[in-house]
Parts: sequence; C-alpha cells; structure tokens
Amino acid sequence: MIIAFDVGGTKILGAQFDKNMQIVTQQKWSADANDSLENYLIHLKKCIAHLLTPDTIAICLGFPSIIDDGVIIRSTNITCLQNVPIKKILEAEFDISVFINNDANCFALAAARHTKGRDVVGVTLGTGLGVGLVLNGELYSGVTQGAGEIWQLPYKESILENYVCSKYFSQKKIDAKEAHSLPDKERFELFDEYAQNLSDVLAYIIFIYNPQSIVLGGSLTKLSEFYEERTLKLLRNKVVDDQFLKTTIIFWQEATAGVVGAALLSKLYTQ
Repeated sequence: MIIAFDVGGTKILGAQFDKNMQIVTQQKWSADANDSLENYLIHLKKCIAHLLTPDTIAICLGFPSIIDDGVIIRSTNITCLQNVPIKKILEAEFDISVFINNDANCFALAAARHTKGRDVVGVTLGTGLGVGLVLNGELYSGVTQGAGEIWQLPYKESILENYVCSKYFSQKKIDAKEAHSLPDKERFELFDEYAQNLSDVLAYIIFIYNPQSIVLGGSLTKLSEFYEERTLKLLRNKVVDDQFLKTTIIFWQEATAGVVGAALLSKLYTQ
C-alpha cells in the first residue's frame, strides 16, 4: 500500500493506492495556510495517520513549495513552511520511506500518465500558478524541484500568478466560486480579461518548451466553460501555425490528479 497527499493552501487530499496505482480510498481535509508550523505539522501528521495501514510501504506528498533534498525551502501559499526538513520529520515520525516533490511536478507526472505523452507541461490554476515538466518521458525538476515555475515572471503591473489564479478574482472583490452567477456582461468582461492573461501564459510555455501537450488542472478549470474557447482563440493569434497545431491543450478537470502524481513519486524514486 502507498499513501499519497496533495497538500494545498486550503485543503489536503489524501488517498491509499494499491500495487497497480489505483485509488482504494480517499479523503479530503481543510487546511489553514496561515497556521503555525507546530499546528500545521500536527494536522498533517493526523491526516497521514488516518490513512496509514500496517502494509504501507511509502508516504508520498506534493507541496506548493521549493524543495531541496527533502527540505521545504519556501512555500509562498503556506507561510509556515520555510526551511522545514519535512522528509526527515515525517520519516522519524512514521518510520516509513517518505517521497516529496513540488505539487506542480506531481501534477505533471499525472498529466503525462493521462496523455501517455513524452513531452508534457502540467499547469495548475488554483490558489497559485504551478508549472511542472515531463520532458523526453522523464520528470525534469531542476536542482530545487522548481523547474518551470514561471509564476514570478513580471507581468503587467505585478507577476503572472496574480492574473491567472484565485488572486485575479479576489483582487476584483469576486469569489471565484460565484463568478459563474455574475450578470452576463460582467461575467463576459471578467473571463475575457482572464482569457487574455491565460493565453499569454500558454504562449510563453509553447515558446519555451514546444511540448506535445499542455494539460491544465486545478480548481479554476472548473470554470473553463467560461474561458476555454476564448483562450484558445487568442492563443491561436499569438503563436505560429506549427507550434499551435502540434501542441494539444487539455483542460483536465480531475480532482485526484495531484494525489495520483504524488503517488507516482514512489515509482520515480525507487526505479
């Protein structure tokens, strides 16, 4: 048995996996991104203990963080996770092998499995913007497991992340979950601007990586019916024909993608 966790700014999704990497059971917990480190670790350990079984052979976790050799160096959206040796802490607590990586990398692993592609870029749109890379059939993480993380690139008056994630809506005093119920004109203007921003992100990715597929996931893909068509139309005018036509753009509304990708870390690190 492998247990895996997709750790986010507002929730933790955990699941048990059998030997065929199929989900046996799963559970979701809320999380407080502004909690103290002590309380956050207590909560995380309780989540792990809840799914732990005597035959568990590995604990796998994806964090929205920069990670180096099992240490979370920085986590923008979980303020207490700064220079935390999380692998060492959890292995000492549970005496089981622990594998961790950036959550966008985990999503990219799941996306590559879903598409059966060798050059796949996974993009998560939620509390933050995450980008993970599977190149030539292998996860490319970089030295701190943060390769592909373009969220801090300068864009308009701030950075990319603030224009394609939850912050885009909150800055406009709008709850993303309620955006679908806005009056037609207001909703169109909101998502038209969002599509402009997202098409720029996708164009950057195509220019830099020229992948087979770009797979978009995360909570904001639940709203893709309001911006997908417009995004692709705008993107079509920003990249040359061959680049656009040979890159498949997929909006993947799969809630378990992150936790599946985390579980795949066990195979990645034990090959």
